[in-house]
Amino acid sequence: MPARLKNNSLTIQTSSPVPATPVAGEVVVYAKTDKKLYSKDDSGIETLMSSDLTLAESGGSQTLTNLNTIKVPRGTLLDQGSGVAQLGLMANPAFRNVWMYRAAAATIDGVGVAVPTMTAVTVSNDVDSTYINSNTGVTAGTLAGLISTTFNLVRRQHNPIIEMIVRTGADVSAQRLWLGLTSGAITNVDTIVAGTSVCAFRFSTAVDSGWVGVCNNGSSQSNTSLIATVAANTRYLLRIRIDNSNGVAYFSVNNGSEVALNTNLPTAATELGCMIRNINITTVAKDLKISRVVCSYD
Repeated sequence: MPARLKNNSLTIQTSSPVPATPVAGEVVVYAKTDKKLYSKDDSGIETLMSSDLTLAESGGSQTLTNLNTIKVPRGTLLDQGSGVAQLGLMANPAFRNVWMYRAAAATIDGVGVAVPTMTAVTVSNDVDSTYINSNTGVTAGTLAGLISTTFNLVRRQHNPIIEMIVRTGADVSAQRLWLGLTSGAITNVDTIVAGTSVCAFRFSTAVDSGWVGVCNNGSSQSNTSLIATVAANTRYLLRIRIDNSNGVAYFSVNNGSEVALNTNLPTAATELGCMIRNINITTVAKDLKISRVVCSYD
């Protein structure tokens, strides 16, 4: 007998071989010899209905199996909608170091790093967070925003993850934005000049239709395809994750899917700093609000 009711519970005998594909409009449920439940629909697609969750430390020895619930610190589980949750935790400094910039009134605070050099910034808090606003003024080619005072904050070989929260201005036409890691100061260009390495987001209305990821090793430059469009008066979380050993940079926008780039990354030992540059391409002032930058690394 393949299944039977006993004491208000259903007992299902393991099946070998597994049942055939059911007729149209039906689904068959069965247990396999691995002691797990499966279903098969009328298209012959098999789905695992039960599984055990195993939680293991990365690079550690602690492993927990057969878990039903994982409890996390209060305030760290963020509802992203559509059945998706994000676990927001600060890196443990025993395993991952961290530095950050954050908007504070009319300036930027440095946490674990020196205060950056800022150009044309004012306090500009918004509905969703604290911000400073960088305004280019009307002189074409003006570089507003911030850049680190030194370029030795992190290396590719440290497997950095950098996250930047910004908010676009009312007009995103004729604008050039660079945000990410750089080995030196940049200029008003879409292709970084020789000798400077970057791993950064770019949005330039001269060449882009939205956010793209860019890597430059000091002599050659590559970029991803379009990651996301850019809209006016919109908050963006821009994330770059570098996998040094595999030579890949991953770019994502607003917790979307990561887009990989594996050519022309900065070399492993290149010293890198941080930049958020807002540049006007024509003689019209452009805004970019900056909330914070967080970089964690080995």
